[in-house]
Amino acid sequence: MKWPQTGLARLVWVAAGYAAAMALLALSPTLRAGVAAAFLVGTASIAFLTTGNSTIQLAAPPQMRGRITGLWTTAFVGSTPIGAVAVGVIAHFYGGRGALAAGVVGCIAAVIAGALIFRHHNTIHHNTKEI
Repeated sequence: MKWPQTGLARLVWVAAGYAAAMALLALSPTLRAGVAAAFLVGTASIAFLTTGNSTIQLAAPPQMRGRITGLWTTAFVGSTPIGAVAVGVIAHFYGGRGALAAGVVGCIAAVIAGALIFRHHNTIHHNTKEI
C-alpha cells in the first residue's frame, strides 16, 4: 500500500504518532529512554508541520495560497501564548509528565476529530459518485 505524502489521512496518522511519541516521553523511566522518546517527538512534530503545511498549500486555490498559509502560521504562532500558559499551569500542579500527558490528550482529540472529518468527507464523496 502506498501512503499519500499529504492529505488528511496522513495528517491523522502523523498526529497519532505524535501522541504515541509524547506518551512514551511522559512515561519514560530513564534518561536514555526519555532522550529516545524526545527524538521521536521532534520527528513527529516536524512530520506534522510539514504534512499540514503541504496539505493546505496543495488544497488551496493558487490565488489563495498566501492567505491560507498566513492563517495556518497564525494559528500555530498565535496560539502559542495561550497554550504556553495552560501547559505551564498544568506543569505547575502536575509536573512535566502531566504537561506532556495534556499534550497527548490534545493530540488524541485532534486524531479523533480528523478521523471523523475524513470519514464524513469520504462518505459524502462516495455517495455523490453513486448519483
